[in-house]
Amino acid sequence: MSESDSSEEVKLPMALFAVERNSNKRLLFDVTTQKIRGVSSSVFPNATCAFENGGWLLMVQPKPLDFKEQAVFLVHQGTSRRLDLPAFGSSSNGLFVFYVNSHGTPLVVARRQRQRQRRLLEPASIVDVALLGTQAVCLDANGDILVFDVTEIGFGQYARSLVAADGELLLVSRPRTMENAFRFFKLDMEALEWSPLERRELDDTSWFLCKGQSYRARDAGKRRVYTFSGPKQCGGGGSTAEGSAARTLGQGTSLKPMSITNVYAYDLDDGSVEMVIPASIVTEARRWVRPCVFAIPAT
Repeated sequence: MSESDSSEEVKLPMALFAVERNSNKRLLFDVTTQKIRGVSSSVFPNATCAFENGGWLLMVQPKPLDFKEQAVFLVHQGTSRRLDLPAFGSSSNGLFVFYVNSHGTPLVVARRQRQRQRRLLEPASIVDVALLGTQAVCLDANGDILVFDVTEIGFGQYARSLVAADGELLLVSRPRTMENAFRFFKLDMEALEWSPLERRELDDTSWFLCKGQSYRARDAGKRRVYTFSGPKQCGGGGSTAEGSAARTLGQGTSLKPMSITNVYAYDLDDGSVEMVIPASIVTEARRWVRPCVFAIPAT
């Protein structure tokens, strides 16, 4: 993979945008400097990043002329090593996770779909998933959780986001009808019970939320939540007006609708909401990645 333009080293997660899914270029947005730079790769065209771990990106790509199956592969940004995986069915109702061992090798890829079997979950759908070590933790719309070890399986009225960080599993919750009313919880993995985080645990911390993989990062002097969702559309990609535009842009043009996208910073202290990118951009896919994935080698 190659980068265009230089950028200062950053520690906060960066937004990864696919402006054109069939292009070999993606955009990285740094919320600290508010600068955008391009990254390119031969694996990007028509592929979407579904999960990131240990420098590896899990990419999902529709098979040519067959939209019922997805080509799934892992690629390492630093070495350009690629691992092709068995084809999956449509991933529109599933979330991916994978585990990387101490040698930096990905061992198992697991996809958890919405389940109708009561032995796993009630029909209420899985709304998010996070990886804690080898434990995949799924959260359903009722707040119930399912925990399974990815090394033991084969391939196979609130907005809530799971965050795995520093050996802990955290939950960020917000009523869809309220603009800046975030609540934060920590999971007791043995009792499988949530307990609220104390206020001091939110100090010097920013949260980067996106379905499928979210992050917590140290951010001195700040208490913020970053999302791709505007105040009026907690689960979507922008404000109500932007959501309407996204649906219009997407009709009959791609597998997933294009969206008028921005990054929104919610300040937990004063309750303000800032639209971080000066001018919204139209994207086909968006998510957060750690800056080390696309770090520019020192010269």
